[in-house]
Amino acid sequence: MPVNRTQSECLDIIESELNSVLDQDSRYWKENDAKFRAVAQNSTYEQFEEIVKASHLKPLDKSDKTPSSKPKSSIWNSIANATSRRSDEKKMEASGVSKVSSDPRNLDEFYDIWKNIEICDRIKFLQDLGLEKSKKIFVCEVPSELLAEFLYIFLTFGPSSGEMVLVVRILEILAETKRFGLNLQFLSSVERQAGQQLIEKLKVGLVDRQQDLAELGVTEWNIQNIQEKFKF
Repeated sequence: MPVNRTQSECLDIIESELNSVLDQDSRYWKENDAKFRAVAQNSTYEQFEEIVKASHLKPLDKSDKTPSSKPKSSIWNSIANATSRRSDEKKMEASGVSKVSSDPRNLDEFYDIWKNIEICDRIKFLQDLGLEKSKKIFVCEVPSELLAEFLYIFLTFGPSSGEMVLVVRILEILAETKRFGLNLQFLSSVERQAGQQLIEKLKVGLVDRQQDLAELGVTEWNIQNIQEKFKF
């Protein structure tokens, strides 16, 4: 009998570990789907962030709601939180306090800063960082996780020629990093679809301002070359 009990315990452990792996896999794909859905809806920066954060949440059933005569003290209004955060950021900027206290010297320092920057500020952060420093930071490689984040962030580039040029130049830098082909293979199908959508947006952005972009060194050839290297 002790042998049977041991086998049963082993099976319980295996089942628990399997359920944990399945839960993690399910969450990963839900977040990926949410990212692509947010991109397809042309969501704002904050909407993009909220959609991804809420991807694993389930709607409450009536049985989950408990009546209460007193208002809850916790603030669940994400809009109020976002408004408060923007207000705090404006106060910081007005007082001359920078949200990024130092420039990254390597990939690890870059990612430490990057993950603490609001989505809406990330393209501006790359502009301030500059192309030369970006080349030095990404000389070795760009991890697939960060590569995917770049694709989603770049999809939000604005109408200015400067932002479009930045996106093209950074993509060219990333495509020249070591082990780029290997890291590219780890992108999910949803992340690849985001990359394809980014290429299409770049092509559309080129149509009405070819001359201006050509003067800045960006032509249809640059975008075609990026598409080939990223295999989108």
